[in-house]
Amino acid sequence: MMVHPSPLTAIFNEYLAISQIQVTYVGKAAHAAAFPWEGINALDAVVQAYNGISLARQQFKPSWRVHAIIANGGTKPNIIPEKASAEYCIRAPNKQELEILR
Repeated sequence: MMVHPSPLTAIFNEYLAISQIQVTYVGKAAHAAAFPWEGINALDAVVQAYNGISLARQQFKPSWRVHAIIANGGTKPNIIPEKASAEYCIRAPNKQELEILR
């Protein structure tokens, strides 16, 4: 259980079930200017997943929460990223709904 300071007194709070998910995509590095056709861009996969989940939120129940960051998007802009990762935090009112959301 986590407690946050608040200016309000709350005797009965609603708590959410929570799960954290880390996803790593693996592609193939290549020089972005010299040989871009030799690369497979892992960052593109992370961005597609992030956008897809964001678009799916309109179908989520109002009590469901999904928060995300792109944790790793590559090392240099002139190198097609071989690895990229995202971290997600999902929340729902109970464990059963959390499994549906997951």
